[in-house]
Formats: sequence, C-alpha cells, structure tokens
Amino acid sequence: MKPIRWMLFVLGIGLVVGIGVRWLRPSTPQPVPPALSAGTPTTEPLDTLKGEIFFEGEALGRPSKLLVWQEYLIVGDGSLHPPLHIIHLHTGRYVASVGSAGEGPLEISSLWSLLADPSRPEGIWVWDRRQRRLLFLDLSPLSHGAAPVFSEQVTFQTAFDLFDLAWVNDTLLVASGFLPSGRLALLHWPSGRLLRTLGDDPPGSSRVPLAVRQHAYQRWVRYDPVTQWAITAYFYTDLLEAYRLDGRQIWTLRGADGFDPVFEVRSIEGQPARATRPDTRYAYRTMALLSGNGLPSLVLALYNGHQASNPRRWLGGWELHIVNLHTRMLYKYRLDPPAYTGLAIDARGCVYTIIDYLQRYEGPLIMRYCLPEHIHKP
Repeated sequence: MKPIRWMLFVLGIGLVVGIGVRWLRPSTPQPVPPALSAGTPTTEPLDTLKGEIFFEGEALGRPSKLLVWQEYLIVGDGSLHPPLHIIHLHTGRYVASVGSAGEGPLEISSLWSLLADPSRPEGIWVWDRRQRRLLFLDLSPLSHGAAPVFSEQVTFQTAFDLFDLAWVNDTLLVASGFLPSGRLALLHWPSGRLLRTLGDDPPGSSRVPLAVRQHAYQRWVRYDPVTQWAITAYFYTDLLEAYRLDGRQIWTLRGADGFDPVFEVRSIEGQPARATRPDTRYAYRTMALLSGNGLPSLVLALYNGHQASNPRRWLGGWELHIVNLHTRMLYKYRLDPPAYTGLAIDARGCVYTIIDYLQRYEGPLIMRYCLPEHIHKP
C-alpha cells in the first residue's frame, strides 16, 4: 500500500467510530425526590388511550407542529405552503391558513417551534431555525373575523445553533441547541445574548467533540412558570430532566427502557458529525406542557423506543409519557392509533397529535386523545 493511501486509510478509521455513549451522572448530583424513583402508577401491558379523528383535509399539507392558543389549535406545516393553519378547538372547523415561505421579511424558511409568549397573549411566535429568527403572528384579528397577520420579526446573532425554545418571561428565553457548554441556554430577550448555560456538558468520551455530543443529546425544552423549572425530553435517550434557571439540576427521570444515545462519528464536509447507526434508538419525538389556571403542571412527551433498523416503527410516537410536576409521578399510556409527531394539550385534558399518512390513512390528519380525569384534574 502506498504511503499516501495508508495515511488516508488510518484517517478514515479515526473518523468513523461506533460509539455507545453511557450515561454519567453530574459530578455533583442533586438528590432525586423519592416519588420519582418509586415506580410508575401503571400496569403492564400499558393502559391504552383511544384516539378519535379531530381534523382531516387537504389543508394540512405536511403538518409537524401543534400549539393550543385560546380556543384555537395552531398547526405548523412543514411544506410551508402555507406555513400555518388555524383550527377551532371546540368545533374542529378550519378557520384560516397564514404565512409565506421564503427568506424575505416576515417569511419562514424552516418552521421549528411554535411558542406562546406570556407577555404577548394576543399571538404566538414562530421559530425559524435556519434564519435564527422569531416571527410574531398576531392572532387578535380572529376575534372579529379577520385573518391573522405576521407583524414583526427578531433575528438572533448567536454564534451557535438553537434547536428548541420556550418563553420564561418578557426578558428571558430558555433554549436547547448545539451549545458551547451545558444542556440548556438562558437567553436575553430580544437580543438573544447568552446569559448562562444550565447543567453539565453532555457525557461521553473526550475523543468525541462537544458539538457531536450535543447532537447526540438533542433535546426538547418547555418552561413551567409554576415551578419555575425548565423541563427537557431527549430525542435519542429516554431521559427527562428539570433545571432551575440558576443552572442547578432538580431531577432526572428515565422514561421507559433505560437506553443511552448510540451513534457514529463521521466526517461531513471536513467536520466531525453525529451519524445514525442501525441500532440507534429513538426516545421522545416531541413534548408539551399544561400549566396554570389552577391545573396541575403536566409535562407530556411522545415516546417511540424503537431502533432505526425498524423502518415502520421508528417514525412515530407509540406511547404518551406524562409527568405530574407536583406529585412527581410518571404515567405511561399506549396510543391507539400511534402518533407521528406534534403534541399539544388543552385545558380540558385533551391531547392532540399528528397522524401520518404512512401508517394506515390516505393522508395526514390530527387525532385527539382525552386523558382520564385523575391525570389532569387538581
């Protein structure tokens, strides 16, 4: 073998590394409340939540995000033609579609998160990850039969990629992403300036770059104003966590099967990157939060649990995991039919998810599952 070919061979071996990352507790672990380690109040096999079709129609396009706002369900459309649809919660009636795809002013190029803003109850924000900007959708015209409008946008000048965001108050956001350190970022609004990171760096070998480990521990985030905790659910490990805004971890909870991220490190365009393996498992597809108005604070997460080698099962959310933040109890339900993605909950305890056409339907639709009263009532 010629010397140059031998060098390339060695470099290639160094860049493609199969890694099964083991979970490491923080160097100064916080005590876990006893109720979290006391098992789950469910039986095996899991109780089943039976869904009913809430909405179907060509207007949905390729739905991927859901958010309950007052008496409406806001649907984010991944096709971006148009980006958002509005459906009445009580009647299931289609109301309007709004927004334009593109990179111009008040246009959306990648729809990643829908955010309710406690200081702006007249509308919601849309996170455009590709352009690193938030766009405000004024929904107040709906009250007099007019169409909602995008009225403003704010662009962040961060040096790192943000994945998911949640409002804390009128000056703070909490976010997940490929961060310079820690698990979550506390950001100043409206500048997007990093104030601090929360939690320890994602675990793993020092040979694995931090950016790759951040991707392997990709996570969703929601903020509960009652407990004042930032709650995370992970995409590649069945782990849920709670953090205070000063950075201290409050608790960790394994969701079901106790697995860690499994991935490869590959070189893509000269940079190390995380890559999926056949034995990579998927955990939480998305999450939602119910809080306030005298209701118990509930974190809901859509759980998969299957490997990438299973082409029919890794796509969806087969179970719904619910954590009551007051009693610290975990409830698990099997969904019938299983969901695809998207998760929202209304004040009546009804959960909305997106069902994909790849399962057994001719097109995408929105399904509604109603929780037992003992889960969502005070």
